[in-house]
Amino acid sequence: VTFSNSLVVAENGEKIKIGTLWKTQTIMFVFLRHFACISCRGHAQQIWADRQIYESKGAKIIFVGNGSPGMVSKFKEDMGIQDAPIF
Repeated sequence: VTFSNSLVVAENGEKIKIGTLWKTQTIMFVFLRHFACISCRGHAQQIWADRQIYESKGAKIIFVGNGSPGMVSKFKEDMGIQDAPIF
């Protein structure tokens, strides 16, 4: 199994091959240890606040964390990043 064939789970529970996420555009993956991790939360908030810098260069930010898909909506709400793609 190669990394591009590895599966990530979307907020709605859909399983997606991670390699399909970078087929049409440059992706900046931000890996989070866990959605409840204080350091990860701070990192996600900082990256998302600076997203215009990355997006102006053509990159799309995608967060990948450890936890159940049900934890994503709470994480988004807590961090104020409702529009962020998180797997």
